[in-house]
Amino acid sequence: MRRPLEESNNKLTSSNIENPPVTSETDKEKSEMVYNDTVGICVSYKKRLFSHEPAGPDTEVLHENWCTLYDKDCASSSRDTTDPNCLKNQVEVEVVAVAKKLFSQRDKNDRREKLLSQLDKAIKNTKKLE
Repeated sequence: MRRPLEESNNKLTSSNIENPPVTSETDKEKSEMVYNDTVGICVSYKKRLFSHEPAGPDTEVLHENWCTLYDKDCASSSRDTTDPNCLKNQVEVEVVAVAKKLFSQRDKNDRREKLLSQLDKAIKNTKKLE
């Protein structure tokens, strides 16, 4: 008669193969996969933008400290995306300012409230005549 296969009588199998024990090595691997992408050098930043890749000793440098996202000189001294001088942040500030201006102009020129009030008065006057 065959006995059931158990970890104690078989040194080649393990009962916890599906759920390996958590070790400090496993924790270390997980921590390496967590990225903090809010601080650091911008991915659109190029210290030197060359005329072609791979760059050699005679390759022409087209731009230095260049923002490839907006094709302009990088405005951040720290090359950090959290820097308020970063073009990405400047564009966001500019867009918000323009949007607020446009919405305020729309609200200023909005005559719906006045027209609805006049329509309501006209309907009430019509009901009085009936």
